[in-house]
Amino acid sequence: MPPALTGRGAVQPFGFTGAVELQVDVLRPDMTDHALLVPGIERLDGCTLRYAAPDFPAAHRMIELIAVLGAL
Repeated sequence: MPPALTGRGAVQPFGFTGAVELQVDVLRPDMTDHALLVPGIERLDGCTLRYAAPDFPAAHRMIELIAVLGAL
């Protein structure tokens, strides 16, 4: 077995805990306007949004939602 694989059983997955401040730059200002329909999202400038997520999974879901809203 290669030396790099000998300790693979002891490797633990990396975890995220706690709140996450999400900052997203979108392509166009109208994408920002669509995202502002979601409670909790703030506009920092014409194409930059901020969202305070309670945890990493919520931040990931918000990124997905911003992407969907940006496609409208």
